[in-house]
Amino acid sequence: MTDLNRLADLILPGIRNAQLKLEEVSNYLGVMPNSLRQYNGWQPIETAPKDGLTDILMFQNGGIYMATWSRLGPLPNTNFGWVSNTGYQLEPTHWMLLPEPPK
Repeated sequence: MTDLNRLADLILPGIRNAQLKLEEVSNYLGVMPNSLRQYNGWQPIETAPKDGLTDILMFQNGGIYMATWSRLGPLPNTNFGWVSNTGYQLEPTHWMLLPEPPK
């Protein structure tokens, strides 16, 4: 047996094992919900969606709130900001997408 054959005998089982693990991960990702595949964790508030439609989780002073970008008052020239689902104005530092509801 040549040195090359011995080297191949040592390396090939590891490569095959790595291929099997990659297939296993690929199969798992194929059935994982999109919301989990797209999960990025807490993001800086500057990157949060300000479309006025998207509810997101907000982190502020150790608390977590559900909020959206909204007008802060009734007048047309009123400023916009983050408003919790209970109506409180927030000044969060981070945000993340809401998980999908249970089915």
